[in-house]
Amino acid sequence: MNIISNIVERKPIAAIAAGVIVLAGVFWLGNQPTFMSLLDENKLERVPDFFVEGVESRTYGKDGVLQETITADTTTHYINQKTELLNPNIRRQNGDIITVAQAQRGTAVDASQSFYLVDNASITRFLNGEQRTRMNADLITYDDSKQMMLGEGNGELITQQGVTLSDTINFNLLNDTATLTGGVTGEYDVSQL
Repeated sequence: MNIISNIVERKPIAAIAAGVIVLAGVFWLGNQPTFMSLLDENKLERVPDFFVEGVESRTYGKDGVLQETITADTTTHYINQKTELLNPNIRRQNGDIITVAQAQRGTAVDASQSFYLVDNASITRFLNGEQRTRMNADLITYDDSKQMMLGEGNGELITQQGVTLSDTINFNLLNDTATLTGGVTGEYDVSQL
């Protein structure tokens, strides 16, 4: 009889333990991400598809001539077709014109030849080996399709004629003209005009 009374006394404990296990299992399964939520594109945009350190990339034209060299300490590529760069240096050559872009951070847009530079950003253009134009700013956007450079925040435009400071500098690469807005000041050598 003693054995039977022990089993009867333990059944409530076993029932409670089984109930706790079932509740814990339901809670655990309910909090697991589903396959579809893992494929949610908004979540994947924040997760890199690859990461590379010590990058040097070269692009050649159909004629075999070097057109672009990109170096960076790190590159992180994302599914939304952008690549973030740490300490990028982008050098492009088109005939006698060489463009060198540098910054502490940058973002290249895969579908175009455009990029954004942040923190100590600068783009320098050379013609026949001589510096023609240099833009420094907090943020520089280079739009290859429009052949435009936009410097925002502490903009500085350096040409052979002089130095101009402005909040925003919009520089047209096709005709070497600049539109300056906000706090424009400058010094020019009139003999160079």
